Amino acid sequence: MEKQKGFTLIEIIMVVAIIGIIASMITPQVIAITRKVQLQTDIRSAQSVQQMIYMYEVNSGKKILGNPIETLVKHLYLAEENVDKTTYTYKLQLEGSSLNFTGDKVTISLASDMAIYVDDLSEKDKDWISK
Repeated sequence: MEKQKGFTLIEIIMVVAIIGIIASMITPQVIAITRKVQLQTDIRSAQSVQQMIYMYEVNSGKKILGNPIETLVKHLYLAEENVDKTTYTYKLQLEGSSLNFTGDKVTISLASDMAIYVDDLSEKDKDWISK
């Protein structure tokens, strides 16, 4: 009688179970890293919008009145694809987060579940988060 080649059902089930356990340990870490990168991207976006506001004010010689995003899009400082045209709000990476404009400062309001990632930021980057 010839010996059969291949794996038994038990061996296949064990391999699938081990892969599942490893995936369940790695997934939360991958999600956390993704959120941190998105937060960093949103901070850089806020910095860019702050620079665009400054450039507009220097070039035009006047302060922006009303919605800064609408003004920046209208005067071609900001690309339309980054903006929700119905509300003239800047599209951020993190769901539920938004840009705030207070005086001469642009900050980010984070969704409540994103606050846990602020502790990992540098002090300089924390200044861009609304308190």
